Amino acid sequence: MELDSTLLAATSSPSGDGREPPRDAAGLLSDATVFDAGSRASRHEAAPDGPGSLAATRAQPRARGTSEAINGDAYVSANADARRRSAPELDRGASVGRLLILRTLGAGAMGVVYAAYDPELDRTVALKLIRPALDQQTARARLSREAQALAKLTHPNVVAVHDVGTHEGLVWLSMELVVGQTLRAWLDTSARGWREVLAVFKQAAVGIAAAHRVGLLHRDLKPENIMLGDDGRVRVMDFGLARAGSDGLTREPTLDDDATALERSALSVELTAAGAIMGTPAYMAPEQLIGGAVDERSDQFSLCASLWEALFGERPFAGETFGDLRAAVTKGALRTPSSRRGVPRWLQRVVERGLAVSPERRHASVDALLTALHADPTRRRRWLGLGLGVALSAAAALGAHALQRERATRACEAEGARVDEVWNGVARAVLREGLLAGAAPFAAQSVERSLPYLDAQAESWRRARVESCMDARVRGVWDEDMHERARWCLDDRLMELESTISTLSSAESNAAERAVQIVAKLQRVDRCRDARTLLSLPAPPPDGAASEQLRAQLAQVGAMVSVGRFNEALRDARRAESEAVGLGWAPLMALAHQRVGDALEQTGDLDGAEAQFLDAYFTAMRADAIELAGHAAMSLMFAVGVDQRRGDDAIVWARHVDVLLAAQGVEEGDLRRAVFNTNFANTLLMGGEFERARALGERAVKVFERELGPAHPLLAAALMQLAMTQQHLGDYDIANAYMQRARDMYEATLGPEHPHVADILVNFGGLYSATHSHDRAIELYEQALALYERTLGPEHPRVGAALHNLASALQDSGADLERALALNKRALAIDTKTYGEAHPYVAGDLCSAASIQLKLGRPEEAQALSERALELWERSLGPEHPDVAVALLNLSRAARAQGRAADAIAPATRAL
Repeated sequence: MELDSTLLAATSSPSGDGREPPRDAAGLLSDATVFDAGSRASRHEAAPDGPGSLAATRAQPRARGTSEAINGDAYVSANADARRRSAPELDRGASVGRLLILRTLGAGAMGVVYAAYDPELDRTVALKLIRPALDQQTARARLSREAQALAKLTHPNVVAVHDVGTHEGLVWLSMELVVGQTLRAWLDTSARGWREVLAVFKQAAVGIAAAHRVGLLHRDLKPENIMLGDDGRVRVMDFGLARAGSDGLTREPTLDDDATALERSALSVELTAAGAIMGTPAYMAPEQLIGGAVDERSDQFSLCASLWEALFGERPFAGETFGDLRAAVTKGALRTPSSRRGVPRWLQRVVERGLAVSPERRHASVDALLTALHADPTRRRRWLGLGLGVALSAAAALGAHALQRERATRACEAEGARVDEVWNGVARAVLREGLLAGAAPFAAQSVERSLPYLDAQAESWRRARVESCMDARVRGVWDEDMHERARWCLDDRLMELESTISTLSSAESNAAERAVQIVAKLQRVDRCRDARTLLSLPAPPPDGAASEQLRAQLAQVGAMVSVGRFNEALRDARRAESEAVGLGWAPLMALAHQRVGDALEQTGDLDGAEAQFLDAYFTAMRADAIELAGHAAMSLMFAVGVDQRRGDDAIVWARHVDVLLAAQGVEEGDLRRAVFNTNFANTLLMGGEFERARALGERAVKVFERELGPAHPLLAAALMQLAMTQQHLGDYDIANAYMQRARDMYEATLGPEHPHVADILVNFGGLYSATHSHDRAIELYEQALALYERTLGPEHPRVGAALHNLASALQDSGADLERALALNKRALAIDTKTYGEAHPYVAGDLCSAASIQLKLGRPEEAQALSERALELWERSLGPEHPDVAVALLNLSRAARAQGRAADAIAPATRAL
């Protein structure tokens, strides 16, 4: 269940001449998986997603207390330094293709591995950069083959490889960043019992069997290439030696000297001289050691060699030199284990068969090996005296168990395939057509930047659904309650994905401008696999079918709010709220209240929005729905702190958010905590607590830089918020530097013609206005206005904001008051049409017009405008809201200008 985040307005202190000041843009951050401040209207845009709107993150946390292992290499500081000396060095922030280097993870035999950020797919990956000493043509072909091989295979027990390329003549490979340790490191850290070892190898065998089913061989299986993730999942890694088979058989390859070889499929390029061997000799099958033909049974041999070593603490074949080792392996001279370690004889015999010299004498396949590993005969010994018929029944039962396991696995994979009904080639084409329909100059770029987010979300959902099913139905590590919670959570993610695709695909929504931000903040799927998160969710309703349609409706409401269809969203949210109350399930009622509040806030009904957020909070708390309660508390913090400037109340709600985060185990340094710190900093900024806001903002920026790298939208928005805080503290140079960094990020990720770049120009204009550089402020506001009109049209709400700010800068300079008044009139017309006649923004336009009229010597007109503004502000914000003082001050000045000094005292006193 997810709520939308967007831009908030940070208003400067009222100017001394009693007019509303320029509006600046600040960032409202929200973590899609925790809570959200609801949809916010900025001065620049009634719709969500201004320059400060932030995406949900997919960065994986670093391991605590373990090394990070990537594609088979475990890296610990003890042996990394020596390896790095001959390795290529890349500094933090360096670019490799589209990837940005975050930190060095370590060095292996082939090169250096870095953590890197992929801005297109918004994820942290592992980047392997091959040592320059290696043959780069060979390395590129080998790694290209690895990427192509794994592109054919999506399986939870096989590491995901994303891309391959070159950088300054060196080959690189990007892949899934897995937090955990290699099998080698796992075995070295502690003595492992045979059952524990067997459980790990069964998962690895499942991954290898899946690769074999799509025609892929590994050819270098060893403990270093089997990874135990901190999530409990085993993955097989480093398919760099995998090669597509021919008639089920792969011979050792030769290097084709023809340069055109690289133009063919990388899977078909041969990489070593005829008869040469590839892989790690200690684990190779006999046929591989002598350069003969290899097939799936060769991988089986390597897997059993690794399993023997893990069980008995020593390798199955002796040999100090390669020649001695090859002789032992090809003769089948198995060692006698020096210590049995409690390993049962039946298991030793299963492994010995997998180590047979002749492939024909091994298990028929890795699937057959798996069946043998599951067939523990000690479970049947008590039946031996019952006769042959009972024994045959037991054998049949074991075969049935293996068959049942296989069927369950296929059923789990079918569950994951549900996402293909939502995101497929047809949906992709329709979405592209819908986003391009508005003919915005940035539409094509928005399409290309949006699609990878959707691809990644769909693939993440597929994996999570399969894994959850396997944990419950195959591995037996989850009970039914946990499985049902995961399914419920994943169903919500799929509904959100479907409603987002549907809304963006509608040509009527004209959503190209917000598309990247909307898809970037789709809820993280991995939280649906986290046990603590799942246990914090409310139990699913007894009648899931009755609520499913309603949940889908609320997901659609969220999507409509995200693209600015507020009135339509409010209508549908009200209808869903009524149905949720009738259903009587509290968590769904809480979500419905939240959605109604979001829509009300966007239409300017601030009191109504606050009441709905309160209903959402208390309803969620009564249902023990901690995550939903956190959403509502964040919305209340923003609504009372920013919309209504009730700073003390906002701090109370911030404390609620803090407690709810702690209840979910979110600690300092977590991205979700950084999101909250930035939101709270924005609230403190509105309340004038600049030092506290700066401290929180700086902490958040450090977390974003460390976890997401130097060019993530979350970081850009946090920098904008921090820049505004520094501006209010008078640190203009620092504020300017932060703004410039944010501008560079948006131009790089969204393009120079995107309206969000104009948002940052508006912020720059506010900075120059604050330093009385009026000419420069006017220039920046005019640039922003032109960009808005070019990309959004002449009557867009952000055009109204730019007009308002440009009029204010012209008034400050005193250069052209008549032009300032004309611009303000245009802004008033746009805001009235957009928000209605009673909106606070309309009152702000009226107040600015009054100030200009005073400077033009027209106090009667100024008085009438100020009276209208006062009435609107008191009605919408309440009589004690600070903005009311702006209208009162203008009334006092108008009275003085008309010679009525006595009448000026009361409004001035009240303003004070």
